[in-house]
Formats: sequence, structure tokens, C-alpha cells
Amino acid sequence: MEYQFSATLRGDYLHVKVLGMNNPANVRRWALEAIEACRWHRCGKLLVEEYLLGESIADMDTFMIATEGAKAAQGHLTHVAYVNTNPEHSKDTLKFAEYVVSLNGVNMRLFDNIQDADIWLTGFSVRPSVQ
Repeated sequence: MEYQFSATLRGDYLHVKVLGMNNPANVRRWALEAIEACRWHRCGKLLVEEYLLGESIADMDTFMIATEGAKAAQGHLTHVAYVNTNPEHSKDTLKFAEYVVSLNGVNMRLFDNIQDADIWLTGFSVRPSVQ
């Protein structure tokens, strides 16, 4: 399956959709593309809807990508709602990513569906970054 990324501004947050194979390169790619799209739109809140096929990536890759992404997002992103639609992906690995990102200054939360993620994101009033 080919990698696909799309970003749509939905009110005061950016909604990105990612399709493709689950591997460290694709995860790193969508994370950086999402951060760049948020910068471009001057949007501090992000909803990620991920449809990556295949098993979870290794914990060390998860740690590295989550740390890199959170550091790149500092000063731009305040809240990230993450919906992973692949039941093969380990909930423990996803919770680990959530923890690492949050430790690095970005409030990230996992959701089972878009509706709950939307409710959570719209509950925060965030001024866009001027950077």
C-alpha cells in the first residue's frame, strides 16, 4: 500500500489522515508532515487519524519518533488527539508513545474514535503560535 497523507483544517484544529504501511519511516514521515502542516496553518491542535497496516513498530523506534516529534512540535502544538484504527497495534505501545510525547511538553491523548477526539480537542481554547 502506498503512503498517503492529507490535512484538513476543521475549525480550530487540523485533522490529518495517514494511510500506508506501518514502519518507522512512515510514522516519522507523517509526524513531521503533520507538525509542518500545523505550522503552516498556524494551528496548535491536531487530530491524527492513522490507518497504517502491519504490526506495531518496536518500542525503541516508538520512543525515538515520539521524542523527535514532540521536540519538533514544541512551540507549535499544544494538543494532539490520536485515533489509531488498526487493531493489530499494541495499546501498550500507543500508550507508551502518548506518555513520551506528553513528557516532552505536548498534551497527547489516545482515542478510539474521531467523535471523542473532536470533543476533547474542541474543549480547549488555544491561541495559534506566531512562530
